[in-house]
Amino acid sequence: MNGKAYERYCKSNATQHDKEYIEDHIWYPNHLKAKELIMGQSHHLAEMPEEILDLLQHINVWLSEYERKRIKGESGGPIFAGPRGYRYPRESDTFIFNTTNALRARVNSDRM
Repeated sequence: MNGKAYERYCKSNATQHDKEYIEDHIWYPNHLKAKELIMGQSHHLAEMPEEILDLLQHINVWLSEYERKRIKGESGGPIFAGPRGYRYPRESDTFIFNTTNALRARVNSDRM
């Protein structure tokens, strides 16, 4: 969902209202939930995969930028973690999808 919102966010006809809506009502709650899931379920892992740590770092930077701009009211402009060197780690998506598919296949094979 964040990827689709990013596509809308970057369109040339996206208004400032559109962008703020995406930041406030899509990205902010999604980042909070993703962080909650990672932190709340990490005890199930023997070791935190680097791809998940990269995603968590991106989320933390984005949330810090959101707080600085929206909550504290510091300099306006778009809320991005990328310009500070914390781009969205697409390899995390690949890792999550591959791991999920492997686990799903294993669960399904155990049922047969």
